[in-house]
Amino acid sequence: LADMATAGDFTMNVSGGSPSSFSGAESPGTSVTLTPNTAYSVTETGPTGYSSSFS
Repeated sequence: LADMATAGDFTMNVSGGSPSSFSGAESPGTSVTLTPNTAYSVTETGPTGYSSSFS
């Protein structure tokens, strides 16, 4: 990749709870409080040429 993306170039999208989406952040990152017993789906959007990886 010619240009290196930074955390702020990516958006995390959370469905099933709050928040719905937020920009990526460098260390220490972004803390999100989730409601117990609630199903969530998380996706990520960002610059072309990068792939998502979740763990």
